[in-house]
Amino acid sequence: MARWGGDEFAVVMWNSGEEEASVERLLERVAEELRENPVLLPSGEEVFLSFSGGVRRWKAGDGEEGMFSRADEALYRAKVEGGTVKQAE
Repeated sequence: MARWGGDEFAVVMWNSGEEEASVERLLERVAEELRENPVLLPSGEEVFLSFSGGVRRWKAGDGEEGMFSRADEALYRAKVEGGTVKQAE
């Protein structure tokens, strides 16, 4: 996991298998946990965080730039739709 820029992070998963839903399921769980469990600030205020994710599986012929740009496109689609996880095409 690494900060990609601004409020964006990149997570690379090796050996995740061919089960496309498994990565999406993991990210949906993260989003659900954030929706259901507020962060308690030092002031005592509770803040709910949101999460949007774009998923791109590496495919033969994908260069680094192509893979990340497709995941980024999926991320922005997810943000527009209000904090969901989208699979890149």
